[in-house]
Amino acid sequence: MPSELTNLSASELAAGFRRSDFTPVDVADAVLSRIAATDGDLRAWTRLNPAFRRDAEVAARMFDTDRDVPPLLGIPIGVKDVIDTAGLATEGGSRLYAGRIPGVDAMVVSRITAAGALVVGKTNSHELALGATTPPTRNPLDRNRIPGGSSGGSAAALAARQVPLALGTDTGGSIRIPAAACGVVGLKPTYRAESCAGVIPLAPSLDHVGPMARTVTDLKLLHAVLQPTAATIAVPAAPRVGLVASLLHPCSPGIAEAVTAAAGFLRSAGLTVTELDLPDLAEANETGMTLLLAEALAVHGPAAQQRPELVSPDVESFLDIARNLPSDRVAEARRSRTVITDRMRTLMNDVDVLLTPGLVCTPAPYGALPTDPLDLGGETLSVADAHVRTNLLFNLTGQPAGVLPVGLADDGMPAGVQVVGRTGEDAVVLDVMARLEAGCR
Repeated sequence: MPSELTNLSASELAAGFRRSDFTPVDVADAVLSRIAATDGDLRAWTRLNPAFRRDAEVAARMFDTDRDVPPLLGIPIGVKDVIDTAGLATEGGSRLYAGRIPGVDAMVVSRITAAGALVVGKTNSHELALGATTPPTRNPLDRNRIPGGSSGGSAAALAARQVPLALGTDTGGSIRIPAAACGVVGLKPTYRAESCAGVIPLAPSLDHVGPMARTVTDLKLLHAVLQPTAATIAVPAAPRVGLVASLLHPCSPGIAEAVTAAAGFLRSAGLTVTELDLPDLAEANETGMTLLLAEALAVHGPAAQQRPELVSPDVESFLDIARNLPSDRVAEARRSRTVITDRMRTLMNDVDVLLTPGLVCTPAPYGALPTDPLDLGGETLSVADAHVRTNLLFNLTGQPAGVLPVGLADDGMPAGVQVVGRTGEDAVVLDVMARLEAGCR
């Protein structure tokens, strides 16, 4: 039974608890066994919660005594190591903050625990959430590849069937990149729709915290706890879809084919699908990276300058770029952001959601550097450029964006599609994701 329990989704676990097929303690034991068996080389976790099994015992007694139980009661969840958990170290994946133990939970942790979820432990984050490779975590689908980042630990734990739910953060794609790389699902919600209180910041004007899961049904379950007012948003019966053709080149051919097929499925299901281009994508990504680096330097620069020996070379290289940004360039980026956001708002007048690749590449080899080149069907992009190409724009605009797998690329790794909605319309994004999951997985 233990291996069978870790294969179940959160929704299936909740139903099994209600039927008394098994208990939260059975599931907790299965999760701990699964982690012990698989995490030696995967390294998705920085630490486990010593109270996890005891919390499962409390949840089991609640099922015995209460008829009306909270929606996530007994469900295990991983929490990224930038999200505060009271009494459990939260270090931001960095030696700069080693031994940091928060006194109170982050707002999102308070919400999931109030809903009955059981925190298994802290999942690995790329240092300071400033990177897309998340060492030392490896991709469960191919241990010789990266899991993406910076929420790579959460995505790896999900893909390895260690937990059914996880929390991540997203400043330039850090939920969506690892979701696409590991073949799981994730949502970057509308900016500030889910509170970042108690989350170690990277770039506050771009930071988002959001849900990750293995199925869209589970993603919606967790999202409803984090954002209880989302159910009040009206979802069109037939959302209008814009396929962003300009993001299919350069792109790994297998991914471009899978995204095109996903658009074809929606069209065959009766939705209107129109091809369109994103205006000034290069400008948007340059603007976003300028603001991200400038804000990251303001947040972490003082600590890094005081103790440079505790900062890894790749993070230090980003901070060094930020130190050399001209002030007028940062000011211009702030002005450009307003223009780009207005352009996107105008573009979304004619469609309800956009469809893009989740990533334009499959996961890079483990140990890859941000500057390493990737072959994308005869064209090349650096690892860094390939990872932010489809993602950073929507941190800049604050629009909701979710990723799910819709097939396999040429090398057998997942091909993910991204669904982007209007600001505040997270429910529409989740609706289209659910349609795609039903038809393409």
